[in-house]
Amino acid sequence: MLKENGDHAMEAALQDLPSTEGAAFDSIIEQARGTKGFDLILAPVLSWIYHAKRRLKMDEICELLLFLEAGHLDRIGNNVYTTDEIVKTCGSLIIHEKLGGVVRFCHATVEEWLPKSTLWTEVPSHVSIARTCINYLGLGVFDEPCLSEASLSERLKSFKFARYAVEYWGQHTKGLEMEVKDEVFKTFRSQRKRESVSQIEQFDAFLGTVCISNRVSLLHILCENGLNFICSAFKERGFDLDDLYIPALVPEAD
Repeated sequence: MLKENGDHAMEAALQDLPSTEGAAFDSIIEQARGTKGFDLILAPVLSWIYHAKRRLKMDEICELLLFLEAGHLDRIGNNVYTTDEIVKTCGSLIIHEKLGGVVRFCHATVEEWLPKSTLWTEVPSHVSIARTCINYLGLGVFDEPCLSEASLSERLKSFKFARYAVEYWGQHTKGLEMEVKDEVFKTFRSQRKRESVSQIEQFDAFLGTVCISNRVSLLHILCENGLNFICSAFKERGFDLDDLYIPALVPEAD
């Protein structure tokens, strides 16, 4: 706008500038709407930054977007999303702090604007956030615990989002237990899966401590994450939550 020649042209251009920060944010959204990046990058990135329990790093977001698009990570190590692409698509709404690698809103006003904006109904909901964390942990790579510090370190190096999913899936699930109970059961029904997730949670890279097997029950997983309410739902379906080996899910009769 400010490249217009002449006083009258520049004055007219200045009158077209957004009058408020919210209007400026709306303008960025409208420019991106309808593009491929709007659905695949901008909407999920803004939602995840808003709902995240801690600041996400750019490499975590790159992997997360890949998982959201494909539902798997077969292309891990060759992400289709780049830092430049994400920053460009989200415009000035986000900032990538290169020193620490974290991604955040450009200003606190973006966080205040987002849930009040027309975009709010188009970004992934908190239920979707919770399901994504749980389903991510359901990936086959986490079916078995690692046998050494080296293999666990390599796993966490290759799967950047694993730490976040392990540490915060329970917090994202609180209050939404009944909406995600099927995903919780599907992911954590396997004893070895529970050991694998618990291993990541307890791993201290500085001390180099690796727990090979601690025989974690489903009850332990649920209570540890404060999901006591969901326990009753599983008990009503006949599951022994203290049993380390849970039988296959039998569909309820019509």
